[in-house]
Amino acid sequence: MRKGLFLAVAALLVLTLPLSASARTDVYRVADRDLNNLYEAQSHQWTCFTYDSQTPNLASAFADRLSPGEAVCLRYVNATFSQTVRVKTNKDGTKDLGWNLVGHGTVQIWKHGYGGPSVSATWIEGSLNLFAAGAPPVENLLYEGPVQVEQVVQDEGNDGGCAGLSYDYSGNRVTEVPAEGTALDLFACDWPYLDYVMHHWKLTGNRIAFNKLTIKNGTFTWRDEIQGFEVSAPWPPGY
Repeated sequence: MRKGLFLAVAALLVLTLPLSASARTDVYRVADRDLNNLYEAQSHQWTCFTYDSQTPNLASAFADRLSPGEAVCLRYVNATFSQTVRVKTNKDGTKDLGWNLVGHGTVQIWKHGYGGPSVSATWIEGSLNLFAAGAPPVENLLYEGPVQVEQVVQDEGNDGGCAGLSYDYSGNRVTEVPAEGTALDLFACDWPYLDYVMHHWKLTGNRIAFNKLTIKNGTFTWRDEIQGFEVSAPWPPGY
């Protein structure tokens, strides 16, 4: 009798638990997407780096062919990426967002001519001498060959706005949850809200260029493994 009563009560408790009391993780994968669609590609077609001997970035790999202040611009050719996205719903109803991304293919890197844009829009872009361009005046092909991109990103609380960001009438930030099948762009996120980032960029394996961007344990680091240069700063940055 007691055993029967216990089972009945246990079953009732399971039935009456609120949905928010059970955590779950939804996972989806996208494959064979164009690498040119990363780094907010809807607003430009090229990604460019200005050369500065004190700032490690892609341009450092071509230092023997550049003067300080000159830039290189890249565009992917037959390069794709695949991405696995995880959306975790916590017991309190909050969301955690994360993904792994691997891309590979061919990239062209050109010397940037004079007269193009050179304004960085964010702290990240300014720190790396990185800028976007719609139709830069490129000249002299510096490199054409294999490229590899790797990312691991974690956004606890899904407050980085990687899948979309808006504000309500009270001025509160409202972040979106990605729809299944949506590819996520690291450079579309609000970076100070991200909890962990690993972004690797390699040319010809890691023999010509190997750039590593990391956000971890309150520190932002960008390192050029070939040149041995590194930039580090507390994270989030103090604007």
